[in-house]
Amino acid sequence: TGPGLPGMVLACARPSLRYWLIESRRRRVSFLLEASARLQLDNVSIIEGRAEELAERHEFAGNAAAVTARAVSMERLLEWGIPLLAKNGRLLAMHSQQVVKSKLEIMAAAAGLRLAEVHRYSLAGGEPREIEVFSRA
Repeated sequence: TGPGLPGMVLACARPSLRYWLIESRRRRVSFLLEASARLQLDNVSIIEGRAEELAERHEFAGNAAAVTARAVSMERLLEWGIPLLAKNGRLLAMHSQQVVKSKLEIMAAAAGLRLAEVHRYSLAGGEPREIEVFSRA
């Protein structure tokens, strides 16, 4: 989760949902714990560890309604995220529009996912971005 993006922002925007913020670096975990306490985010659990390790634990494996990440390649997002997804879970891939979409769709299909939605938006400087939402096929 790094500095808490997008998890902390989502937790503020949608307080009715529960969020697991996974971070392997102790310093960032400390920051996230402090930030979530100051923001009174009772819907956030900060988990020190790596996504690929958590998928082996029964309380996490197959229990996430949605998985997203920042600064992670699609290959890694699929590898680490799919084992965490619940049966009807969704994987959200955030990227610039420079990414070849057909490559993402091929990789997702090979992992048993299908493209369900595409959300286009622009950064403050006008740079186009997309969030592709994949669901189990």
